[in-house]
Amino acid sequence: MKKILLSFSVICISLLTFAQFEGEVKYSISISGDKEIEQQKAMMPTHYRMLFRNGDSKFIQEGGIMASMIGDIITKGNEGKTYFVNHTTKMVNEITPKESDNKTEIKPIVTKENETVKILGYQCQKYKVVMKNDKGEDAVTTYLWAAKDLKVNTKGGSKKYGTGQFQYEGVEGFPLKMQVVTKAQGANMTMTMTAVNLSTTAPDAKEFEIPVNYTKEEGLPAVLKMAEMMGGNK
Repeated sequence: MKKILLSFSVICISLLTFAQFEGEVKYSISISGDKEIEQQKAMMPTHYRMLFRNGDSKFIQEGGIMASMIGDIITKGNEGKTYFVNHTTKMVNEITPKESDNKTEIKPIVTKENETVKILGYQCQKYKVVMKNDKGEDAVTTYLWAAKDLKVNTKGGSKKYGTGQFQYEGVEGFPLKMQVVTKAQGANMTMTMTAVNLSTTAPDAKEFEIPVNYTKEEGLPAVLKMAEMMGGNK
């Protein structure tokens, strides 16, 4: 069970993308899959919140156990650093990615599909993104509906954990809906993220402050290190 939860967590974090506009987007999360996935849905997040201000980004999970295990993810654009802020353990993990960490070995295949939908008043274009594994097999298929009017400009931080992770060449705009079809430790899983609220008012700068009284540590939180060892991010 823990392996599936960790794999799910890595998949979720690897969907993050951040826009230049200042404001907040909240997504509802729905998950379906094999029996083992269905049995664990109550432990998984129900919503994501993404906040943007002055080049900084913040990702918050709501619901499930992963929020307390990983914490909030804050990227400081000007610093080029990503912070995992865990308010439960009062721990801050800091990572400064190397250039090689942000290179994608296998380029995804992006197809613009013949479908548009309106989400929260924005016209969104549908795309299909296929990521293959090192054997040339389809590993993850993602459908996304991107709003062209919301300009995207990723900046700084980790492309594996934090910001700039869902930025694909050939996809124009900010995704307000995403559907990911994959396997988590061998179990079929479909996750759908749909924007349910979008604000273009800049959040309070305090949202992006790193607590000075928390214990600080370099590198990923232990739970994500474990997920990488299990191949959860493949």
